[in-house]
Amino acid sequence: MTGIYRTPEFRPLLDDTLAEHAPGILDDLAENLQQSCQLAIRMEDGFCIALQSTPSGPCFVNMPLGLVYSAPEAISAFAEDRTTQHPNPALPDVMDICAPVFRGAEQIALLIAPYIASRNAKSPEFCRHALQTAAQSLSQSFIVKTLVA
Repeated sequence: MTGIYRTPEFRPLLDDTLAEHAPGILDDLAENLQQSCQLAIRMEDGFCIALQSTPSGPCFVNMPLGLVYSAPEAISAFAEDRTTQHPNPALPDVMDICAPVFRGAEQIALLIAPYIASRNAKSPEFCRHALQTAAQSLSQSFIVKTLVA
């Protein structure tokens, strides 16, 4: 189920296309991975968690909506247009898997899955691939909107 952060100071960060397409993509991804998924919107000093979806399973990481996410490894991956994984800045036993989201050539967000290794968990490689595919779908939603408009 997707939570959306909609306080006045962050509302402009979540544009109409992301607000329309991201919740369904995040919900599907969270269920597929059985891990929580977050969409962090780019800000000057990092990223702000604006959307979160949690799986129906019992084990997931809840990142507070509005949290400023500033893991240097994620920002590096964001700049290089690649999916990466690195330790969660607050939870060392959790591995954050991140993929950038684009509007045209502009990098606007990170899709994040805080990965918890467990007996029944999908592999990190599976999660990276699924996250990259979801990030590409979000990026494509901007292209489709431009073509339709």
